[in-house]
Amino acid sequence: MGKSIWVVLVMAMSKPNCWAQCPFPTSLTYWEIHDADSVIGLSDGNTIASWPDESGNNRTITQSTEANKAKWYSNIVATHAVARFDSSDRYPVSAPTSGNNELWVVIKADADPAPNAGRGGSWHFEPITGGAESASYPYTNGLIYEDFGWGTRYSFDPSVALTEWRLYVVREGNLEGATTYEIRVDTTVGFSGSDSQGGYETAPGTSCTFGKSEQNLYLDAEVAWWCILDAVTTQVQRDSLWSYLSCRYDLAFEPSLGCCTDATEVLRWPVRRRGEARRGER
Repeated sequence: MGKSIWVVLVMAMSKPNCWAQCPFPTSLTYWEIHDADSVIGLSDGNTIASWPDESGNNRTITQSTEANKAKWYSNIVATHAVARFDSSDRYPVSAPTSGNNELWVVIKADADPAPNAGRGGSWHFEPITGGAESASYPYTNGLIYEDFGWGTRYSFDPSVALTEWRLYVVREGNLEGATTYEIRVDTTVGFSGSDSQGGYETAPGTSCTFGKSEQNLYLDAEVAWWCILDAVTTQVQRDSLWSYLSCRYDLAFEPSLGCCTDATEVLRWPVRRRGEARRGER
């Protein structure tokens, strides 16, 4: 009997087609979660008056001034929607007070570096006793500046283009070892160190804002998803959230949990030669 011939078909699979393999980690201590997909009833280019909180804590953010509302667009990053911030848009936000907090943002800057200072902001989450410095993603020199929950501003020069979709993470509080502050782009640490500020000190500022920094610097970027955590994550928890966001938004880094890392699926089946009986036939 002759040998069977096998046909092999290799199918490319993108991470968004299998992001459900990396489920959303529900056990983390979320303060608020804002997902552009959760904004419903809008058409492309419509402004966002209300952005729901998906954490269950009812911290929906709103903006009543039309000129200060971000615009909503569907099917932008791996089929998901985004909020487009365009140099004047911002939303008042309530911030936690525990001093052990994290900010996670899926974001793509419009320009890197920012073309002018007015378009070189990001958000304002300084302590009430903090200075009048501004956070930037990025600034006109291409640097990221950050003071989330901190009385001191830190900076670093990212090694990757911020005009690509990135995961931006800031962690502050009682972190691993002596580290009390950490900034990451994707999973790479850009800055880490300790400081006597001790997180939010007494309380966050009374004018916490997403989309606008101090000194009238505004975010010029698209944002698909962001959250604040009211507790610092363990490595296991970070791996879980990293993997979920990497797969869901097809980000540049591979999932930590190993899900969706194989981008190909191999299908094989035998082809009978002419006159060859099927298995079991005589």
